[in-house]
Amino acid sequence: MSEQARRHLPFLGLFSEHINVSILPAFSEINEFSQVYQTIFGENLQKSDWFRILNEAAEAGILEQISETIYKIHPALPWYLRQQLSKQHTVQEVSNLEKKLLVFYGVLATVCGQKMISKADTATNVLLTEESNLLQNLRLAERQQEWDNARLMLSALGEIYQRQNHTMEFRALRQKIIKEIDTKFEQSNEAFKLWAYLQAADAEEAFENRDIRKASNVYQKISSELARLNYQDMNVEIAVVEQGLAKIAEEQQDFKTSRTHYIKAIKILESIQNIDQDACIENANKIANIYQNLGYMADKKGCYNVAKSYYEKALKIFINNRNIYGCAGIYNNLGKIEHLQSHFEKAHDYYKQALEIYQKVGDFNKSAIIYHNLGRMAQMQQDFKTAHTFYNKALRIHEDDRDLYNASDVYQGLGEISKYQGDFDSATAYFKKALEIRFTANDWQKVSLTLNTWGQTLEAQENWNDAMEIYIHAFAIDFRYNKSWIGSRIKNLARMLKQLGESQFDTIWQEVTSEDCPEVLREAIWSARDNL
Repeated sequence: MSEQARRHLPFLGLFSEHINVSILPAFSEINEFSQVYQTIFGENLQKSDWFRILNEAAEAGILEQISETIYKIHPALPWYLRQQLSKQHTVQEVSNLEKKLLVFYGVLATVCGQKMISKADTATNVLLTEESNLLQNLRLAERQQEWDNARLMLSALGEIYQRQNHTMEFRALRQKIIKEIDTKFEQSNEAFKLWAYLQAADAEEAFENRDIRKASNVYQKISSELARLNYQDMNVEIAVVEQGLAKIAEEQQDFKTSRTHYIKAIKILESIQNIDQDACIENANKIANIYQNLGYMADKKGCYNVAKSYYEKALKIFINNRNIYGCAGIYNNLGKIEHLQSHFEKAHDYYKQALEIYQKVGDFNKSAIIYHNLGRMAQMQQDFKTAHTFYNKALRIHEDDRDLYNASDVYQGLGEISKYQGDFDSATAYFKKALEIRFTANDWQKVSLTLNTWGQTLEAQENWNDAMEIYIHAFAIDFRYNKSWIGSRIKNLARMLKQLGESQFDTIWQEVTSEDCPEVLREAIWSARDNL
């Protein structure tokens, strides 16, 4: 091997698993890093120089070229090269080089995080290739208590793990770091920001898993610590808490409180003065996300014009910032509004735009959600063959990812199609699958919806006794969690009363609930029967 290769290859002792030839010259092109590199190795290299050196190493069997710019490192090589580096240079020089590389990966994580907005496919590929190096430098940041760089790298890794649906890996990484920082977050502003990020990520995961109480407790914990420590420059963290509390209030159908929290979060983010353009863009995207949440809340209430107004505000910001990933979410939201209003052609165009973006950036989980929505729309049009095709595409992805919660939506749709086609055994099997998952997830709205359609399936078979039992369970859930649906559930019970007669109705009610039907409810059901 050439003298130049022997001199520079020990630098690879600070890397793990892969070397990206495009990354190496970037390190020496930035003054802060190039001076340190030149002091140790005598010169800074261009991309062509690194290509020549790495190709020499590949020919010698030390590296393996696996793509045009990526080289795989033998697992034993970094240890050996690190030993060579330590023999040739002082401990202080090696430590200083390692620290600069740590800062460099913090910068790389920040840049990739920003590119996840406008060039998501490129940033995704870089982060996936550099995952092992980011993890190695993240561990170093923990040891050296470089909390700000740790947060930057963890945030970038978290974004890619979430988009790739690597939930368990991200959780394990967070848990390891939070054990390290949990007793240190009072030491500095940077440590607290990392702690708050970790806690907020846990709250978000709890929310996604329908553990609303845990999510609420975590957000309240962050809020209490923010008030107690009273650190400066915590507006972003405060806004995150406000947004989290808004989502929890929305889930509890306390829409007024939810909107108050969302508006607070917007005002806080708008008050932040950012000189850096990238920081301004990031802040604007956070505001757009809140507009999207406000739109979704209006959408759930059936206020479609209000929802569209918020979605269009968010879309304008995302387009201005070239945030194609954010645009995809809005296209999906707008598609759902159009399809619920039977504007199927417009809905299809929106869904198609969203799907193209998600497929381009490799977000298969979100692609599956679009397939599900396309299936729902085909089902509404009674095009059951097309609906089955889209549902099965969605189901394959959800089942491969073991994403049972979203799979339950597909089971529900397949059950509804089977019910419509008179295949009641298949319909019941699908509803049972959906119900078990939704019950485990504590999603009481969806549990009630499944019970309702299952009850209708039993009615279609004139199985009045079992249908009534199902409707009683649905009523009990809605009485506690979904009071706006009570009127509809009373009508279901009224139909059972008409079919069964008063005596049989009372007997089944007693068997299911172990008590008589309350007088006030009884009067409502009897009145509804008389109006059928």
